[in-house]
Amino acid sequence: MKKLLIALFCLILTFTSGRWSSYEIEELALASAVGVDYDGTKYNLTIQIIKPEIVAEKTGTDPVTTIYSSGATMFDAIRNALSYSPKRLYWGYLQTMIFSERALEKGLACLIDFLSRDFEIRPIIWIAVTEKDPEEPLKAKVSQDVPSGEGINAMIESQKGLSKCVHSMLTQALICLGNEGRDFACALFGTTKMEDEEFMEIKGTALFRGEQYVGSIDTLESRGLLWLMDRIKSGIIVLKAPQDEKLALEILSSKTKIKTKVDGDKIGFEVTIEVVSNLAEQTANLNPAHPDQWKELAEKQAQHVKDEAEKALRAIRNLGTDPVGFGKLLRAYHPKVWYQVRDHWHDLLKTVPIAINVKSKLKSTGMILGDVAIYGSLE
Repeated sequence: MKKLLIALFCLILTFTSGRWSSYEIEELALASAVGVDYDGTKYNLTIQIIKPEIVAEKTGTDPVTTIYSSGATMFDAIRNALSYSPKRLYWGYLQTMIFSERALEKGLACLIDFLSRDFEIRPIIWIAVTEKDPEEPLKAKVSQDVPSGEGINAMIESQKGLSKCVHSMLTQALICLGNEGRDFACALFGTTKMEDEEFMEIKGTALFRGEQYVGSIDTLESRGLLWLMDRIKSGIIVLKAPQDEKLALEILSSKTKIKTKVDGDKIGFEVTIEVVSNLAEQTANLNPAHPDQWKELAEKQAQHVKDEAEKALRAIRNLGTDPVGFGKLLRAYHPKVWYQVRDHWHDLLKTVPIAINVKSKLKSTGMILGDVAIYGSLE
């Protein structure tokens, strides 16, 4: 009887597994990147659509086409885009959503509400902000060989090797908005001119307090923020040497730990950053193999990292935001204290003592003709 039921089930699948709910790629318009603006009465979308046939042929022709749509809400604007596209818009390939400052005036939550509900839109799309009209970075060049959406995705991925912006996805925005104690931060896009052409550029990090956009920080402050957030993957630290020469250290690894300190009504935090790097380049006439100079380099690196982290801390305090998640740690380890200060946490964070300590270590000189022993580190 069991075998009969299995055979019947397989037979049903055979006759019901057609394409009743599927589409051929030729029937779809693949949305790759979307810019969102707001003019006070309606949302204006700039939608980039990939032409798969041109991407496959690699003829050098622009592989995307751009359509524009407006509506009273995000969903209304997206649905109205059908008026300008002969094919059904498919959102499963969407990679980036860029919001203008004007669009964010009504808050982030109302913009991503639809994105979190539509089953086609993936939660791993990149969320970004631009201080300009979102059409400008979308029209700017990213690469001659890839559509803008894919180029933006590649740019954000490459930031892991530069550590100059906080890159975030839709899922991270939803987590931050749904939980207390940590504010959302994402990449800030702009454009730069090279040889009379506009190219897309990551300008730094956009910061929020709750769902409200409060401002941005530059790429240098962004790396300081990444130190605090324990999100440094790689990067270059440039140190000054005697006679205005330079040294370049390549970050190999980093680890940040934050401890909460509560004593009665006094709240504080201790941040410990551990960084390991290699000496990648020097223009100075130094002998890094010498134990004293090796130790001095480790000390200089520690001070450099501390300065970057403290600069970022001052910036987020001035803007009244907490992308690091100090409040989240307080809520996790001292919930009673958190519920006493939660309503004025952003104001309190401006004066809470936060100590930053750096443990710096240089792994090797990076010499091709043979590695030099590790002479010392700053622990």
